[in-house]
Amino acid sequence: YHTPCAPARAALFYGEALRGQIEQGQLSAAAQCVLNLSHVRYMLVQLSPTYGSAVEQLTRTGQWHLVHRSERVALLENPSVRPYVQVYGAGLLYRGATEEELFQQLAAAVERNYALVEQPTVRGGSGMGEAALLVRQAADADMEALPDIATPRIQWSVERPRSTEIVLRAQGAAPLLLMVSETWYPHWRVYVNEEEQPLLRLNGNFIGVYVAEPDSIIRFRYTRPWYIWLAYLTSALGALAFVAGFSLTPGFPSPGCTQPPGCTQPPGCTQPPSPKGRGRHICRANRLLP
Repeated sequence: YHTPCAPARAALFYGEALRGQIEQGQLSAAAQCVLNLSHVRYMLVQLSPTYGSAVEQLTRTGQWHLVHRSERVALLENPSVRPYVQVYGAGLLYRGATEEELFQQLAAAVERNYALVEQPTVRGGSGMGEAALLVRQAADADMEALPDIATPRIQWSVERPRSTEIVLRAQGAAPLLLMVSETWYPHWRVYVNEEEQPLLRLNGNFIGVYVAEPDSIIRFRYTRPWYIWLAYLTSALGALAFVAGFSLTPGFPSPGCTQPPGCTQPPGCTQPPSPKGRGRHICRANRLLP
């Protein structure tokens, strides 16, 4: 999910929501929501003095179940984990600007089966397109009064033909908002039935799309940006320059070559004798002579 080059939102999403909470042994509603949405099913905890008590607290509150425990580690299971692909019948427009607002609205929306939707940026402009039909706007005071909505019932299958592509086949209720538990990057593109659609950022940090038809093929495709290819090219040219310079070097001296008695030094050998003595010559012709 997260790499050093991930967008700032990813670092905020995973860092601020979870910082220090595992050590305390009790996860806030926002932290548990982040783990559920991220499809984190298992947690492996090293039983140090700090984390040993945290395991006891997490299992006592029922947030996590103990699967296995040894002298050094404990394996915990998340009973409320959400699936890799999630669907929502409606969304709420995210209007906050700080991490506190993000996590507060996220927990309240997901608890009522709404997706938290952010205004996306797409090629040629910005907008949600038809997804705006399912997105509501609610003030903070109205969040608690929002009615729970039913989750659309669909059947779906997922394929990963390559690391940069996700293919989903969905059958069932529509329209809906579909989310995949993959970190949102601006270079993702999404196609529904081979037509490009606005890429939505759902629930704070995940890729999503509006699906209008009951039977659809959804394809998420990551396009590497130009600076990645520039880095590849720079690395390749650097490697070629190193190999070329190494091959053109006219022999390089190093200690450890000496001329034993009775051995004639071949023409072109530049290796000086060594007091240690190895009984070999390293020559321009790349031959080792006794």
